[in-house]
Amino acid sequence: MNYKKLNINLVLIAAIVAGGGWLAYKFFGPSDTEKTENANKKDLNTTLKKKGVTQSYMDANYYAWADQLFNSMKYLGTDEGLIKSIIGKMRNDADVLKLLQAFGTRNYFYGFYPYNLPQWFAEELSEADITAINSILNKAGISFKF
Repeated sequence: MNYKKLNINLVLIAAIVAGGGWLAYKFFGPSDTEKTENANKKDLNTTLKKKGVTQSYMDANYYAWADQLFNSMKYLGTDEGLIKSIIGKMRNDADVLKLLQAFGTRNYFYGFYPYNLPQWFAEELSEADITAINSILNKAGISFKF
């Protein structure tokens, strides 16, 4: 048995497996944009808490609303009325931040694109709808804009 040839083969197989794992992580793992967004959300959450701005509802509400938003957009047609209704329940920036966190990223277009809520809105809503949603937020004194 030729141990030198066997060792070279094992090293090549290990390099291929490691390279494949790295490529899979780069392709399927979090993007640099997602990492930055998550850091910004964490910083914003800390800033809001320091200012005494806290979420108005229990966590379960935000997750239920996130699911409702997703379901209102994921198939043909979009329920703009439901979206505006849910956005109308936001009372402050902490509420919007929690809703964004609850929505997270969800697969758009047969799972090819992991989009966050603003990205879903950009794809599914007209400019007039986004303007109306931002107006609802503005009237509530919320600085976040879609």
